Amino acid sequence: MKVLTGRSGCLGKGALRRKAKRRRGLPVVTGLTACALGVAVAAMVATAAPTALAVEEGAGATGTQTESEEAIGAGGEVGAAVPDEPGSSPEPIADDGQVTVTVPTEVPCVMLGDGSIIGPATWSIENKSSKAARLANVHAERKTLSVEASAATKGGTALLEVSPDAAVFNQGFELAAGESADVAWSVAVTDGAERSEALSGALLGPTSLLTLTFTFAAVEEDPGSPSDTAFAVFSADDASLTLYKRPDAPVEGTSFLGKEATRVYTGIENSRSTQPWGDVAERIASVSVADAGVAPKSLYAWFFGCSSLTSVDLNGLDTSGTTTMAFMFSRASALESLDLSMLDTSSCTDFSDVFQDCTSLKEIDMTGWDTSKGATFAQMLFNCKSLGHVDLSPLDTSSAVSFRQMLYGCSSLKEIDLSGFKTSKATTFASMLNGCSSLTSVDVTGFDLSSAKDLSMFFFNCKSLTEADLATTGMSKVTTLYGAFGGCSSLRSVDVSALDVASVANFAYCFSGCAKLEKLDLSGWDASSARDVNHFLSGCASLKEADLSGLHTEGVTDFSYFLYGCKSLEELDLTGISTASATNGYGMFSGMTSLATVRLGAAFSWVGGAYLPLPSAAGVPGTDGKWHSLTSGKAYLPADVPCGVEDSYSALPPATAAMNEETVKPEKE
Repeated sequence: MKVLTGRSGCLGKGALRRKAKRRRGLPVVTGLTACALGVAVAAMVATAAPTALAVEEGAGATGTQTESEEAIGAGGEVGAAVPDEPGSSPEPIADDGQVTVTVPTEVPCVMLGDGSIIGPATWSIENKSSKAARLANVHAERKTLSVEASAATKGGTALLEVSPDAAVFNQGFELAAGESADVAWSVAVTDGAERSEALSGALLGPTSLLTLTFTFAAVEEDPGSPSDTAFAVFSADDASLTLYKRPDAPVEGTSFLGKEATRVYTGIENSRSTQPWGDVAERIASVSVADAGVAPKSLYAWFFGCSSLTSVDLNGLDTSGTTTMAFMFSRASALESLDLSMLDTSSCTDFSDVFQDCTSLKEIDMTGWDTSKGATFAQMLFNCKSLGHVDLSPLDTSSAVSFRQMLYGCSSLKEIDLSGFKTSKATTFASMLNGCSSLTSVDVTGFDLSSAKDLSMFFFNCKSLTEADLATTGMSKVTTLYGAFGGCSSLRSVDVSALDVASVANFAYCFSGCAKLEKLDLSGWDASSARDVNHFLSGCASLKEADLSGLHTEGVTDFSYFLYGCKSLEELDLTGISTASATNGYGMFSGMTSLATVRLGAAFSWVGGAYLPLPSAAGVPGTDGKWHSLTSGKAYLPADVPCGVEDSYSALPPATAAMNEETVKPEKE
């Protein structure tokens, strides 16, 4: 804020207010107000009976917040424009509290001939809100380096002290709803040369010594002791963020412990769904805790978007009462290692997105964590693509209901031990290992899936896995296996014959892209709830044996690309396949270039472009390009093959088929 200056007369009045686009993911502090401390004298100064310049009191900034704007002060913008992307990387949500506090825009003072300064006779602030307000921040901009100023209520409660070497404000200062406070000011310029310069300037008209910006925020229900309050200081000198717990916080823009207090954040123990220092998040390079006793109730998004952060030391942070760590280090993309073994996580219920998009992270130490109350681990390590190893054995998952995308995109992870996971309460495992493209082995056969409903894309794009099995029991509530093994291009063996799939409706893309899978046995399945099997085995180019007798498809509506690209499959038994409800069969048998024998049942009919492939000599040597009924001997082009009757068909003419059979017949001894 700029101090109004002029010749004799009023300095003027007005409210400091500017609009900002509402942004999500960062702290919302409303009711920010500003006050300028200035010196104004008459052209003639009389030491015996000074004449004070008449200054009209300003209205202050009320900081009324609407859906599209927020009142902000010179301390900086509020909020961050971060879009919510459903299904990928969700964002933190901001709080919506607000207060309205009016503060005069000037502090009219009189400078005497000897250089001493007299503060205003009346100067008051008023809380016009329906809730209590606390002094959350003060930003100082010195116009005269040696200025000293202090402010306190006439009842003796301090607001702030500014000296040439430091500046602090009282974090415990509060105004009840509707309360006002009369404030007394003490002002001095200590350096003789600067005092003379200020006096010379004051003789010509109002001159400015100091600009202050006050920030007020709503008082939390449990604000803690005002005599020992937590705050954080960001210093641009070394891009550090340091946490303190002391009676007084430094004033922004002043020196504090040898460094500039560029930004000061109070109320950090009570932030819940906001990031306290979001306005400097991208600038923070290191984080440390200077004082013991800083006890946040929430670590939600604390270091969200800290893309320059490389050093974290949280020793001394009291997290025994912390209930959420969601988004704590999300998008801290420069972090390579984290030791968080000192954190007490016994009260934490939310571990979702803790390390989301930490793309450079290679090491995490979670030794000693107590996660027994953790209800969700969704996206906990989402897209940690540099993580080659992680020990998850400290995690107690007995209360977890979600593992959705927990290890999604951990493309450098070669092995993972999940044998200790307790999963009896979990309802979703969707994309849990999706994109773990370097993972060569993982054992999840011990998972209790009795509450599970969603196993979609569980192993999707685990391109290095050669073996993959799911638990054989406890799947009675699962409704989707969409893409569960899809994209596992190195998978050679999978035992799913005993899976309980009775409630599964969606099998689309279940084994799609399993290019090296040679055998699949579904004989033990009861897939009577199936509704969608599109791309079920598409791209299984090496598949030579497939027992699909467990598929009960009476209710399936979509068979499109069901067996697309199964170019090694020579025999196919579809006698148990019904297309009674089907509306789409396009490409069902496309690319099955080696198919030589197929058995159709009475419930099978051609629907939506579903025809047998045209036999060719390249895939079936000896074929004449037609399908021959083994019952009647008649030959048919693909579009003419009868349906609705049980029969077997061969791509070889009877004579050729007989010759081939004779060729492979074993000799008698």
